[in-house]
Amino acid sequence: MKLRNNRWPLIALTLLSIFAFFRSINEFPLRNWDEAWYGEISENMAINNTGLLMPFWNGRYYFDKPPMYFWLTYPILKIFGPGEWQARFVSVSAATLIPTLIYLIGKKLFNYKTGLVAAIIFLTLGQVVERFSHGNLDALLTLFSILSFYFYINRSPVVSGVFLAGAILTKGLVFGFFPLAWIMLFEFLLGKKEVKKIIKLISVLLIASLWWFALGSLKFGEEFVKSYITDLFAGNLSWKEPMLDTTLTKVFIRDIGFWFIPIIFHFVKNFKNKALLFLTLSVITLALPLNLLADKLGWFLLPLYPFASLIAGFSTSSLNKKYILILSLLIILQLNSIKNLDKENPDKSYISAELGKFIKMNYSPQTKIVLDSPDFSSFLYYSGLNEVTVASQSGGKINEWWIKSYDDISRFKGYLIITENPQKFDTVIQTITTAPYDYKLLELL
Repeated sequence: MKLRNNRWPLIALTLLSIFAFFRSINEFPLRNWDEAWYGEISENMAINNTGLLMPFWNGRYYFDKPPMYFWLTYPILKIFGPGEWQARFVSVSAATLIPTLIYLIGKKLFNYKTGLVAAIIFLTLGQVVERFSHGNLDALLTLFSILSFYFYINRSPVVSGVFLAGAILTKGLVFGFFPLAWIMLFEFLLGKKEVKKIIKLISVLLIASLWWFALGSLKFGEEFVKSYITDLFAGNLSWKEPMLDTTLTKVFIRDIGFWFIPIIFHFVKNFKNKALLFLTLSVITLALPLNLLADKLGWFLLPLYPFASLIAGFSTSSLNKKYILILSLLIILQLNSIKNLDKENPDKSYISAELGKFIKMNYSPQTKIVLDSPDFSSFLYYSGLNEVTVASQSGGKINEWWIKSYDDISRFKGYLIITENPQKFDTVIQTITTAPYDYKLLELL
């Protein structure tokens, strides 16, 4: 039996993906910022019955992300209760399916070998395993996006439209534009330029997603419309001066790492393959607009990494008949280069989680608390508090109701303040040391 007809490599790939993403699902507390934030929203939906239509967080409805991730997490929390693996299960499961889809798309666009190599490469890219192993939206968004593309190129525009709606209901309208752009680009370059097929996809997309936008607009009015429809970039193009810089380009180069060697070598040698041209243009289509955002967050790039891995997979498998040796060497180099990525930004979640547990054991959920730290979402999740206020030098943005300036905090009579620097607050009369959490609890009367 030829290797391309043997299912064992695909089974091995699936097992490798399960190990990569599931191995630490319950080993550490939910992390600041997004993971604990989403965990709190999911728990509010499933345990505290705040309603399924809109995310509810830190005492209020929070108009920032659509609820698809929380809907999928809802039954898990209902059945098994709150916890780390429960909050991460949807993200980790989505991540495990992505390499298989990369393999299938690579096989469709190129050949069996390219698909398999690309799927393996995907697991070595910076941010992928670390970010997709947590309870964030990125893995689910990436899965829905690539599922939409996969079904479209397999001539199922209706199913493609349903999954594209899933991407929109996971992270907003703007994130549905990119898979749609890829699909239209594919139809123009590699397809039969079937306009009716695109119209069918868009029609299904609208039917499958607009109902939520309609219900949200009716119930929550102007605040909902502004957050999810008229301000698609969540203030990222308005509250700061948009600035084009190279931050995300540097992140992309860092994450692709040693795979640029075969990519550059292959592009210099030969750039006539239409499928390769399509993938390259698709990556550029997503990458360039992201550089216009005020916030240059590396995980914005993650949905394009399946296509980047296909480019690297095709380039690597085309280098030499002995590509396995080259592949093995590059994998070793790449894994060595990304193993310390997580250490670049030390996470305070362990401290926040332990401090939250301390509060939960000693104070009621109605206790009024101010935390003098921007990394507080893990603290909020583990504390069981109904609401937490955060102290900062200048206060928060318009939609950040939980952040108050130090001047405002000084007027909060009867609040419990948690800070590492008591001298910031003039009216403190009692200090309680909470070692080993490196914070002080201060009662402001």
